[in-house]
Formats: sequence, structure tokens, C-alpha cells
Amino acid sequence: MTKIIGISISVSSDLGALGFGQPHLDDANIEIARLLLQQGYKLAYGGDLRKNSFTISLCELVNGYTPLNDKNSTFLHSYLGFPIGNDLDIDKESKYFGAVKFRKLPLPNDLKPMEVTEMFKDETSESRYYWFRSMTAMREKMNNDIDARVVLGGQSKGFKSKFSGIAEEVLLAMQAQKPVYLCGAFGGATKSIIEAITNGKSERLNLEYFKDDKKYLDAVTLYNSRHENDIVNYENLNTFFREKGIDGLNNGLTQEENKLLFETIHIPQMIALILKGLKSIS
Repeated sequence: MTKIIGISISVSSDLGALGFGQPHLDDANIEIARLLLQQGYKLAYGGDLRKNSFTISLCELVNGYTPLNDKNSTFLHSYLGFPIGNDLDIDKESKYFGAVKFRKLPLPNDLKPMEVTEMFKDETSESRYYWFRSMTAMREKMNNDIDARVVLGGQSKGFKSKFSGIAEEVLLAMQAQKPVYLCGAFGGATKSIIEAITNGKSERLNLEYFKDDKKYLDAVTLYNSRHENDIVNYENLNTFFREKGIDGLNNGLTQEENKLLFETIHIPQMIALILKGLKSIS
């Protein structure tokens, strides 16, 4: 059975300080995805459908990918949490028909309907709470469907989920003992996860880091008041990553190979390590 590899990638505020620009992250995304496709894997990604987004880049990649022995196959599973799926129109579905399977997710069943425009405006703690729940539901569904996850970059602030989307995706994958490959060269949330795994904590995986983001903190307070058994707790998040450690990535690579993946800036080396790990565990 063909394995599905989740791609976790989003913008990183560290790119400039590390000597990179957005095109470098875009190139890494496409090259890693392309080599995974060539090795017979399928891809999964959770993101929006804005012009020039990572989702659209992956859709364009797979839309032109037709291996001789697999001309009519879904190469990309695109997960669209509510209300992002409302941006999916018939033109996009038709353009990528066959190559991309769009998976639109509804709001969690226990939530009352909320207007799409209210969520997109995101002006209240209630609307941000809905984003928290919706993004978690989307990531849980995707995590159930994938066999491994590759991680690059990631927002450290400005997200609309309980934790950074990448941190939540890595948390879910490691809890399910699914292989995770952390490419740390582009910084961002990926680097924070690596810090927590190797040093026990990260300054950016800390509620104090968000002291200037009142909207996020208010939404966390609201969420925690409604989910006493599943609160947003950065101390617990750091503890989880520390206790799992490098071995908890469960990815078929040695500790030294993982440390190389954490640091290397060379995309071919990232790909070689990812493919080596995948081959080892298969």
C-alpha cells in the first residue's frame, strides 16, 4: 500500500537572519515533495488556497506529475479545515481533478454554526476559539491518514491554532508514534521543537513569548475554561518533547543523522536523510 507523507511547512520569521529568503523555503518544499513523489510516495498538506500559497505550489507540482505507470492517481491530499474549505471553487477542483483530493472538513459537531465571514474577520475570542477547534480537527484527521511527517520552517507567532500549526502537527504525530523528520535549517517553529527535544525547552514555546498578543492569550483563556482536561499548556508541551527526545521521532535515523538533519542547509542532504529514514522503517 502506498504511503502518504505529510508535509508541514509554513513561513518562518527567521529566514532573513539565517541568510535565506522565501524562495529558499519554496525550493525546499518543492524539491522534497518532488523526490518523495519520484520514490512512489503520496503527499498530504493542510493549508489555505491563497494565490502563491504552499498548497497551490504543491497542487501545481502534482498536476504536472504523471509517471508512466500511474497516470490516474491522487498524488496530493489537501486538507482544508473550516472555514478555509469555503475558498475551494469549482475551477480549482476541475483544474486539479484526479491529481489532488481536496478534503473539506466541517466544524466539530459540538460547535454551533458560526458565519464564515465572522471567522475570517477573527475579531472576537469566540471566533478565535472556533479557529482553535477547527484547525485541531483538521490536523487530527490528517494525522490519522498519514504514515510519516516532514517538517520545515513554521510560524512562531500569528497563527490561529492552539499552538503553532507545525508544533501541533509534530505533537500529534509523535503521540501516535509516526515518523517525524525535522529539517531545522529554516528556523521557525521547527527550530523551537528541536530546541525542546535537545535542550528540554524553547523560549518560543512559552506563553510568556505571546505577552503582546492579547487576542491569542484571551482565546487561550477561553479555550482552557472549556477544556479543563486538555488545556493549552506550554510547560507540558516542552516536557513531552524533552521526554520523547530524538528517539521519539521514530524515523529510522540514528541520533547523529537526526542532528545532521536538524542543521544541514543543503536540500539534497535533507532529502537523502529523509529517504534513508523512510526506507529503513519500511
